[in-house]
Amino acid sequence: MKRFITIFALGLLAICQAKDTGWKVYTSQAGHFSVSFPSVPEHDQMPYNASGVQTTITTFAAKFGDGALLVSYNDYPQGTVKPGTESQVLVGAENGAVKGANGKLLEEKAFKYGNYNARSYVIGLPQDHVARANIFLVGDRLYQIMAIVPKGDVDSANVVQFFRSFKLAKAD
Repeated sequence: MKRFITIFALGLLAICQAKDTGWKVYTSQAGHFSVSFPSVPEHDQMPYNASGVQTTITTFAAKFGDGALLVSYNDYPQGTVKPGTESQVLVGAENGAVKGANGKLLEEKAFKYGNYNARSYVIGLPQDHVARANIFLVGDRLYQIMAIVPKGDVDSANVVQFFRSFKLAKAD
């Protein structure tokens, strides 16, 4: 019985320590979202040509072990994404990500993020890494949540926590 109590106490301690991972919620007022990162994310903006449409990608990224976690968004010009074309835009963004990474599409599926059309995909990358991403549109804004990790970590608890922590805020 004493051994059981010791094992139970050690297990409970491990669970408590696992919950205190140092992850902090980061909120982007301009991006209208919040997400948990393991460290303060770096912020960057860069111009991007998305199938002939000029836009700016805003990125928040944090190093994560032998990889990185990131959230990005870009705003297409108002009215660019017409009702009924969301799936086409998402597939184009997914294909652009695969091509831009010079990777191989390993998995893909359509789903709903709340009321929004969304896609999830996994890209095989060099050096036995993968990029897992969820993308979705809110009006003319494209959001991308991505984890670039060693292949064996793609479904790890931390990666799942990162994706689940992403929340949209109400626009001002």
